[in-house]
Amino acid sequence: MFEQLGEWSIPLGSGLVLAYLLCFALAPAAIPLLRRLKFGQTVREDGPQSHLQKGGTPTMGGLVFFAAVCIGGLLPTLLLPECSPQMGLAASLCALGFGLIGFADDFLKVVKKRSLGLNAKQKLAGQVVLGLGLAAYVFYSKQGPAWLLPWGGVWNLGWWFIPITAFIAVGFTNAVNLIDGLDGLCSTVTAVVMGAMALLLAIYALSVRGADPALSAQLMGLAVFTGAAAGACLAFLRVNVFPAKVFMGDTGAMFLGGAVVAAYVLSGFTLLLPVMGGLYLITACSVMLQVAYYKRTKKRILKMAPLHHHFELCGWSETQIVAVYTSVTVLLCLAAFILVS
Repeated sequence: MFEQLGEWSIPLGSGLVLAYLLCFALAPAAIPLLRRLKFGQTVREDGPQSHLQKGGTPTMGGLVFFAAVCIGGLLPTLLLPECSPQMGLAASLCALGFGLIGFADDFLKVVKKRSLGLNAKQKLAGQVVLGLGLAAYVFYSKQGPAWLLPWGGVWNLGWWFIPITAFIAVGFTNAVNLIDGLDGLCSTVTAVVMGAMALLLAIYALSVRGADPALSAQLMGLAVFTGAAAGACLAFLRVNVFPAKVFMGDTGAMFLGGAVVAAYVLSGFTLLLPVMGGLYLITACSVMLQVAYYKRTKKRILKMAPLHHHFELCGWSETQIVAVYTSVTVLLCLAAFILVS
């Protein structure tokens, strides 16, 4: 199937390149504006001491994803006959919804000059509504209440599809947000996860083209959106690698989380999300394990949660952690391709 991907190189490449160029131009231009608006990062006092010097660094740079990913992910699908914008539009709306929750959280942090914005109930309520909306959309669409099994076939969940999918959507969106704790970490990991998913979607689109041309076009449109997310993440590294000139904030991390979740849920490859996005899952589990163990024993398993901060306090540099996390994510994505081959 890989040899046939050449004919899809234009739609895949157009989304990725367009989003890359938009983000590459917008991200540096946003820095002086964020400084003028005094949108500076407030650093946790109980975090790694090396992070205290990052206080005041412009945040909410993830706003550039709104334009770069949505334009890069949708415009080619409107112009190219082999693509349909349906799934890409649904993914864009999901990502924007989660991104706006992150924006509200960041805005309150900036205004109130504290490290916490929305309270947990407010944030969770919005996320649950979006998760249920995404699940309901897929449930009542042609795909129905089923997940694709990596080894072939489908798993029909019936009505359980909606609550389970909504739970996964909320959980993984927050997991993507949690991994955004080091310069360039979320951008690089997500670039790999979304880039690999774009390729997988293109292969899947080719496999169903003969039997269901409409579904193939929708999947290709979603692949364009997913590739655009990867391109924007790569371009954002221009200003986000260590030492970061700007942070994406919850605005960007929640947007990317919504984009990741939408891509996997809409395509039916939800079961591959814990594989390809394995480090998101591990990061979230490290926080839950740390909290649960501390409440029970008043002791900590990790020096600090999430896990990347533990490695940091063990003496690893930020760039080392990012390199290791990115390499592991590449291996996990390769494992996912082996599962579906």
